[in-house]
Amino acid sequence: MKLTVDKYGFLADLDCWDESVMQHFSKQKNLILSDKHSALIKVLREFYLRHKRHTSMRILVKHLREKQLIDCTQELYELFGEHPQKTMSLLAGLPKPPHCV
Repeated sequence: MKLTVDKYGFLADLDCWDESVMQHFSKQKNLILSDKHSALIKVLREFYLRHKRHTSMRILVKHLREKQLIDCTQELYELFGEHPQKTMSLLAGLPKPPHCV
């Protein structure tokens, strides 16, 4: 799959995203996606597209809890590793969050 990415390896064009892109990036991260992973990624993408920006981890967790997708922050770390918001953004075809290293 040929994708155009930015200097950080994130998808350059939001409109080029679909589930095959999510699967492509998940393979790069050695991450096997479950239905829960996919649901969380899609909610993050919807949030970004609606608000035109990334949010803080605290607000993201609150939003995901309200949607009854997670119970606590730790779940995101268990599912997505050390930098969950950065990994979720990559998989969602979003730009790198500005507050992530």
